[in-house]
Amino acid sequence: MKVLITGGAGFIGANLTRALISQSVGRVVILDDLSFGSRSNLNGLAVNFIEGSILNEEILQTAMEGVSTVVHLAARSSVPRSIAHPLAAHEDNATGTALVLEA
Repeated sequence: MKVLITGGAGFIGANLTRALISQSVGRVVILDDLSFGSRSNLNGLAVNFIEGSILNEEILQTAMEGVSTVVHLAARSSVPRSIAHPLAAHEDNATGTALVLEA
């Protein structure tokens, strides 16, 4: 099995990655633009890390190659940032989710 975790460098994604690896689920691919997460959260984990945004359809298609399961965690999760930048929040959360579903 090959699992893609969008937003996988954040707290929840990194801990999910650890759990999946400990259960020997197969290959784990992380797609994260590092706007909220950190590459260091994945230190020591055997993953294929792709730095990029779910809004970039080319990167998203590359990340999806051969994937059987997607865990979509990528989001603009900060309420203050979402209030300050509502259009960016909508693009990241709504448009980004639609692109993941279509991919």
